[in-house]
Amino acid sequence: KRGGEALRRRVAPELVLASTLRRARETATLAFPESAVVEVPYVAERAPSDPALQLDNEPRAAADDAASWAPPDTPRNASDWAAFLRFLGDVVAPRLGLPADTPAVVGEPLGVFGGPERAVAVFGHGDFFRDACGLDFKPANNAVLKRRVVVENGVVRAEATCELF
Repeated sequence: KRGGEALRRRVAPELVLASTLRRARETATLAFPESAVVEVPYVAERAPSDPALQLDNEPRAAADDAASWAPPDTPRNASDWAAFLRFLGDVVAPRLGLPADTPAVVGEPLGVFGGPERAVAVFGHGDFFRDACGLDFKPANNAVLKRRVVVENGVVRAEATCELF
């Protein structure tokens, strides 16, 4: 809870996204209790060697269509940075009112960008963030990483690296 309080002092996201794993949704809710947490695909932990650890990865009943944007045919434990970037362009950008052409494509790494910025918090898992950020290590469970992503004319581009936030 203290970590959530500190994070709220540093960022006020327009949207709070979490993986399909229960523990990510719970963390997101604790960090941003005033925000609706939306379940999204492609940011889950990779399947562990012990299948019992994935028991909290079962679908839950959604109260309304805003509770989950994860397509029903997407594996609940999918962990894929490129697929998540396309999802940002296809699904998230239009819901934020940003112009987007679908299907989105992943473009070259983002260089200097001087456009307007909007904050979206994503609560995922260490393996996903290690791969997405190109790290040689799995970040700690409480690590907060920052990476800019731009959706422009159906092309999604991300900064080449993440930074500790």
